[in-house]
Amino acid sequence: MTPKRFDIAFPCIFVALYAIAMLYTIPDYGITWDTWEYYVGDKNFNFYRTFDSDYLDYAADNISLYKNPRHPDFYTVTKAYEREIDVFQAPHLIWPFGHMTSSCTKYVFFGWLDAFDPIDAHHLILIVYGIVLYLAIYSFSLRHFGRWEALFAVCAIALHPRFWAHGHNNLKDVPVAVLFALVITLCFDGVVRNRASRLVVAAILWGAALATKANALFVPPILGVWLVYRLACMRTAIPGAAALRLKRYVRYVRYGDDPDMARVVSRRGLVAILAFPVIGVAVMFLCWPLLWVDFPHYVVLYIQSLFDRGIESQSGWNPWPLKNLLATLPIGILILTVAGLCEIGVRSYRRRRLDDLDFLVLLWFVVPVLRVSLPGARDFDVIRHWLEIVPAMGLIAGIGGGKIVSCICRHLRPVAARDDAPPQISFRELAVVTVVLAAGFGPLLYWNIRAHPNNLVFYNRFVGQLAGAQKQNMPESTDYWGSSYRQGMEWLYFQPDIPEKSVLFVGVAQHIAYYTREIRLRPDIELRPFTGLTLAEMDEIVTSTPGHVYVMYITRKPWYTPLLRHLDSHGSVAWELQVDGGVLLRILRFR
Repeated sequence: MTPKRFDIAFPCIFVALYAIAMLYTIPDYGITWDTWEYYVGDKNFNFYRTFDSDYLDYAADNISLYKNPRHPDFYTVTKAYEREIDVFQAPHLIWPFGHMTSSCTKYVFFGWLDAFDPIDAHHLILIVYGIVLYLAIYSFSLRHFGRWEALFAVCAIALHPRFWAHGHNNLKDVPVAVLFALVITLCFDGVVRNRASRLVVAAILWGAALATKANALFVPPILGVWLVYRLACMRTAIPGAAALRLKRYVRYVRYGDDPDMARVVSRRGLVAILAFPVIGVAVMFLCWPLLWVDFPHYVVLYIQSLFDRGIESQSGWNPWPLKNLLATLPIGILILTVAGLCEIGVRSYRRRRLDDLDFLVLLWFVVPVLRVSLPGARDFDVIRHWLEIVPAMGLIAGIGGGKIVSCICRHLRPVAARDDAPPQISFRELAVVTVVLAAGFGPLLYWNIRAHPNNLVFYNRFVGQLAGAQKQNMPESTDYWGSSYRQGMEWLYFQPDIPEKSVLFVGVAQHIAYYTREIRLRPDIELRPFTGLTLAEMDEIVTSTPGHVYVMYITRKPWYTPLLRHLDSHGSVAWELQVDGGVLLRILRFR
């Protein structure tokens, strides 16, 4: 096969297999803790569909699709939890873009085509995000690193268990990770290739990322530090003292008549860089209609909330982000990442400097985990809040995989080629790539299939997998987001011996079950509120209920109420959802 054909065929086959796998597995994933944001997405989508400002009133019950008996009534459940969630009390805390795009696929594939149930139709947009990410990473790595580096990079990202799991139902962290990657890669190409249009597109995507999650605020610092480093590396192209160079920068922006500066960045590119924040903020406002209401009240509240959200009382450095990063990296990907870091170090030593692209990728890899490790920084949910590190890790792992393949091929006897023959990818080279792929990703692929759909709880063998992480009391070493409630409700649905008039309580994040009870829970099982329930009231309910009484909960212990702790210690276990010896969901039965 010629290299050109391979470079076209592989990404096409890869994204096709990815889309098929996602379509097959999405129906196994439930909604998550932040599920009320689906309601906000529906509100914003209907506003842009009709430009009716009534949809920006979140307290108004005016979404007609909720009247469909096969669609959960998000309004009613959200209203019932008004005092506990942010939709009504602090709507500026909910980023709109990710869930607004998910509403698009919901209205198409449930509202119009009736091909998926409403929850799964919401999640279909994540397939689009994934395809865009893998094509962008493959194309970027192919241009700047190499063919095998690109292949290993996309495989490392796609097979990362936690990224794969979040890729099914996480409508904030996955979209912002994708947009984060697109902005950085487009900006690099825009600066290096003097393509102002790519910088403008990057600024637009950055604005969408700002309306998806505040992680996007760390894109400019990464790119800013990289630009300073790049200019420092190219200082020979702009001779003279620093003050003189600054004067030449200003003159170049005004007149564009400096050939030395033109070799560093074009005048149009420099203007695009200066306009980048203006374009990004403008796009953020366009994607976030709530900020138009009572301007600038919500803007001020949102800016204040960024400090409240990201800062907590701890004074020292937080070691858990680095621990969680290492504990949740599959061993195969970890080896490739270490090999990639070693290759970057070796070639930097040989060049006597760090290549500016390597420097950018390292910044991309380090800054997300560094920002949540700083004294006072807030972090929880393992690696969920900084998933943008995974594409950077994939690029580094790709460098390591490509280096391993080149080292093996270099020690094999080369195959002689005719002088008039077109360049070909030899069978021997493909065999080496296949062996390295199988060794690095084969066990991981097997684990992903075996643990499906509970890939979110992956821990490597260095910490004893999930069971070891729970024994060590590692924070959030469980299904911290409640997606597994779908499996618990399915287990209850298919139990033949459950009598009528049975009762179900959900001990942690009970609103998840309330949002889907109309389409997931058996009609003969009554879902009752658990919040505020006392042991005496629980005993009375167990005594007076004709059927069984069930208590279902994810094993996120910091969220246990005193009653749930008591029931967890004394209740009879009807069913447990386990992965690698650890328990992530438990159902207790009384009577």
